[in-house]
Amino acid sequence: MNRLASVVLAVFLCGAASAQFQQRKQVPGRYFTPASLVAQMNSGDTERLAQFYLMGTYDLTQDSGQSCAVRGTTTPVQLEKIFTDYLQAHPGLKNADRTAAGVAAQAFAEYWPCQR
Repeated sequence: MNRLASVVLAVFLCGAASAQFQQRKQVPGRYFTPASLVAQMNSGDTERLAQFYLMGTYDLTQDSGQSCAVRGTTTPVQLEKIFTDYLQAHPGLKNADRTAAGVAAQAFAEYWPCQR
């Protein structure tokens, strides 16, 4: 019984120490820049991740009224093309210190403008 209590106490103390360490350690937010997202899109290992990122951005622009595509008519490949075409038309944005989501949102808003 004492052995069990010692093990439980050790696990509890290690967990508490780990939680304090995690709180002290500042982990910066993770986001893609336009250039890093393009690199992810061009890698067979991470292309799906990049597509999911663009799909999430697309969903947000649709829900917020920034872009107005007909629902159910887009594909991940189309989102990639719109994003890369936008970067080709605005080459200064590729290496800018901006999030890829912000640039993709602009691309989607221009490609599928909402009627005002």
